[in-house]
Amino acid sequence: MTLLLSCLLLYSCEKPYSEEDTTPNINTGGNNKPSGGDNDPDGNTGTGEYSTGDVVTVKEFIEKEINCQVFVVGYIVGDCTKSISNANFEQPFTQPQALLIADDMNENSTDKVASIQLKSGSRWRSELNLEDNPKLHRRKVMVFGFKERYLGVPGIKSIDAFEFI
Repeated sequence: MTLLLSCLLLYSCEKPYSEEDTTPNINTGGNNKPSGGDNDPDGNTGTGEYSTGDVVTVKEFIEKEINCQVFVVGYIVGDCTKSISNANFEQPFTQPQALLIADDMNENSTDKVASIQLKSGSRWRSELNLEDNPKLHRRKVMVFGFKERYLGVPGIKSIDAFEFI
């Protein structure tokens, strides 16, 4: 009976990634499910070539139409506040409101970064901002959420999960 219950529990949970991908050990902030954003009430998981849970590079994230939650992978290259014109790519970091991620760990062009909002008072801000965590600069991270414009560039305004890789 215990074995049957265990199997049912393990195989009935919906995962936020495709089975072909390596199973990420994502940090979901406690709810273990992606949430928020513009979930389709009909259960559609995406449009075009991307589906919910796909892993994309920063370049793909910037250039492609993505209408579902995806994992965007990049290096933390800087921080920012209010507008991309305030991007900071060098220490000291003093703007805990947002991260900038890029495919190249030495990127300093605002045309090649995605922005990640770190909402005030959130767990995400305390764990990811460069002002309090300068050792995260140039660390590779995978962030899960919906693509939206933030700071004038493509980004994620509501993080649903992240993992350092």
